[in-house]
Amino acid sequence: MRILVFLFVALGLLTANAQENPPAQTVKVFKSRGAMQCEPDTGTPPEVMRKELEQAGIAVESIACGTDGKIRVAMCGTPDGVLNIFEIPAAKLAHAARLKFEKLGTLPDAREVRCP
Repeated sequence: MRILVFLFVALGLLTANAQENPPAQTVKVFKSRGAMQCEPDTGTPPEVMRKELEQAGIAVESIACGTDGKIRVAMCGTPDGVLNIFEIPAAKLAHAARLKFEKLGTLPDAREVRCP
């Protein structure tokens, strides 16, 4: 009987702790760097966009670079498809959308790559 009481108390404590501290929900958003093929050092660096998000009151959990995954003709002066990717609280997704950031899931072929 004591074992059952102990188990119920332990389960109750674990459940209460899980309800008090739910895991934070995040989402990945992106914005094109705006860089062009054959034009080195063009586009907006990730840190500049991070500051844009943070100044708008959106905490940034992580930063990555990526590509949109689209097939492109190699031609100087055309977009290169490089993205800046940010992990933010899911509750701030609509706010980020007003700043022209989009949910990464809208680009099914996008992938993260090493930042230059």
